[in-house]
Amino acid sequence: MRVEFVPANPFGVVDHWVTPLAGDGSVVDVPLRVVPNGVGSEVLLTLFQQPGMSDDQYAADAALVQDDLERLKRIVEASI
Repeated sequence: MRVEFVPANPFGVVDHWVTPLAGDGSVVDVPLRVVPNGVGSEVLLTLFQQPGMSDDQYAADAALVQDDLERLKRIVEASI
């Protein structure tokens, strides 16, 4: 996968575009926000079911995203 992020900004916007290295060259837009919440932050990621993607493919994609978010949580919490 090739991942390209929006430029660094003070607004908590970490949107990015994911392009599979093999395939039809389609680009997937992934909205991602980091929102302050008291003494911490919430990470909000929106995962869209892409055109032509089966429910099973979408569920598998969602599971991968869930794994990534859990890994991020462990890393952040370990650094506190």
